[in-house]
Amino acid sequence: MKKMTLIIIIVGLLLLSSTNVLAAWSQGYDGVSYYTTNGNCAFGDRAGAQYVQNLHDRLRDYGIANAGSVYKDNLAWESDLTSGFADSKQFFAFAGHGLDSSTSIGQSTAHFYTMNSSSIFHTNEYAGAANASWDEIRWGNNQMRWATMYNCNFLRNGGSTTNEQNIQKMFEGLRLMMGFASRMYLDSREASTYSYGIGMGWTIKTAFFTGAESYQPQLGAGHGWPNANQVVARVKGYTSAGNNDIYTSTGAKAPRWIDQPSSFSTWDDVISL
Repeated sequence: MKKMTLIIIIVGLLLLSSTNVLAAWSQGYDGVSYYTTNGNCAFGDRAGAQYVQNLHDRLRDYGIANAGSVYKDNLAWESDLTSGFADSKQFFAFAGHGLDSSTSIGQSTAHFYTMNSSSIFHTNEYAGAANASWDEIRWGNNQMRWATMYNCNFLRNGGSTTNEQNIQKMFEGLRLMMGFASRMYLDSREASTYSYGIGMGWTIKTAFFTGAESYQPQLGAGHGWPNANQVVARVKGYTSAGNNDIYTSTGAKAPRWIDQPSSFSTWDDVISL
């Protein structure tokens, strides 16, 4: 019996070692927590920096990804998403506030309190340099294969064809984007469930949805938006990439959405509050 137990342990370690070899992702992150404490932002503090640090640490500890880069709070800038940093990583995540397309900006955004500077902060929450919008993001032409936008409303089109097209135009080789099409609840512990699922060999999509199912109900009935009693976790991307996991090669880009729109899909997990 002891021999059998030892064999099982050895086999498990070998499998874990194989997983590490198969999935040496490069990773990068932007996370914002101290919106009000540091930046006097009207939207309030959130645990975005803690979420991305947690996701980074778990993926590194599991051997799935390299040491990577994590930019938090004063060092997290809109230009990280719109210039070269994010697209130089195979796996990227942002966590923090998200503005809906119904604001004066006219598009959903990843919101920062910084103005592409560690010491200059916004005086207007809708300033362009404090918001990375759909039109400014083009991912996948370099290295990025999977992106996670852990913020409110980033994948919500509001029923607008124009909005949907603007969302899809972000895909220039990117395979999958995980996010939300509604208000969501930011809990840094959700990163642990997400990374655990990835480490267990679940599809990235399933791991993301499982994390959302575990933590999003905390938002509470009556607090969702646009549906008061729902959170919509959403994954968009290249249909053939829907089953991507840690064993999937990072080599090939997806086609650009604009070239093959019929090859892209949307998957929703509607979570009741």
